[in-house]
Amino acid sequence: MRALIIEDDVHTVRLISELLQALNFDCLTTDNLIEALSVLEQDADIQLVTLDVFLPGLQGTTLLQTLRERFGHIKVLIVSAHVADLEAECDPLIAPLAKLAKPFRQAEFRSAIQALGLIPATPDPDSNR
Repeated sequence: MRALIIEDDVHTVRLISELLQALNFDCLTTDNLIEALSVLEQDADIQLVTLDVFLPGLQGTTLLQTLRERFGHIKVLIVSAHVADLEAECDPLIAPLAKLAKPFRQAEFRSAIQALGLIPATPDPDSNR
C-alpha cells in the first residue's frame, strides 16, 4: 500500500512515516499542497493521504475538494493540532473525514487507520475474559 504524507513539521513526518511503514505502507512525503497534487496525479497507487490542513500557502480544503472530485478512492486522515477547531467549523469537506489530534499515541494512529478500512482490526486481548 502507498501513502502520501502532507505535513510541514519534519518530526511529525518522521513519526507518521515510521508508523505507516510498520503497517506495511510505502510512504511519499511533501510539505506543500501544490507538490501533493503533482504526486497524486503521477501515482495511481496511493490509497491514503494524511493531511495537516494548516500548511503555508494553499488551504488544505483546496486539496480536499480536489481529492473528492478527482481521487475519490483515496482515504484521507486529517492529522492536526487543531482538530477541535476543525470540528467546530463544521466545514462540509472536513466534517465527514477521519481526524487525529496532535499529539497522538501509536495506538490512536493505528485505530484511525483501521477505522478507514486500510488494515485489519487486531483482536482485543481482553475480549476473551
